Amino acid sequence: MHLSQHVVHSLFSSTEFWAAIIGALIGAVIGGLFAVLAQFLSTLWQRKSERDAEARMLIGVLQVIETEVELFKVLWLDAFKLAFKAHLPKVASLPQSLVIVFDSNAAMLGHVADAALRRKIVKTYAKIKAMIGVVSHYAARRESWESIRYQSSPGGGINERQAEVETWSDNLRRNIPELETEIEDLLAHIRKYLDSLKVPMRLR
Repeated sequence: MHLSQHVVHSLFSSTEFWAAIIGALIGAVIGGLFAVLAQFLSTLWQRKSERDAEARMLIGVLQVIETEVELFKVLWLDAFKLAFKAHLPKVASLPQSLVIVFDSNAAMLGHVADAALRRKIVKTYAKIKAMIGVVSHYAARRESWESIRYQSSPGGGINERQAEVETWSDNLRRNIPELETEIEDLLAHIRKYLDSLKVPMRLR
């Protein structure tokens, strides 16, 4: 019995014993802290990766919107500006698919932090859609007027049809420069916003 007490006393008095106990405790605490830290860092990295992926997606959407608007101006609006220098030019109707990028990605605009840019995109596209509608209506009314103007007996209403076509033509001629200015302003704003975004793997 005396021997056992002596052993226990020697054990608890041993520096090596307490060093081992303290070392084990410190190791456990440090191991636990590293596990918590690793989980925390993993969560932060995942969130950062998600934010970066969202930012890259937003950049992509804005870039294709930029391209769609720019193409509408170059391929259609500039041509209309030239065509409507004539009195009643013959033009083709326009498909609504010219704004398919905007229609397919409108929900992503909610992620654009610049409220002024969001409003400008929506407003400009509303005017582009209105222009598409007006051009298509003008083309149809002009075709209707054209179909009877050279008939030997065109019948009544030809003057009214011509007056209607002229009204739509004047409307287009008046609104083309305004839409042209809005598109140029929007494109400049989009490019400035894209330049302000700082994310890895920039698409530009």
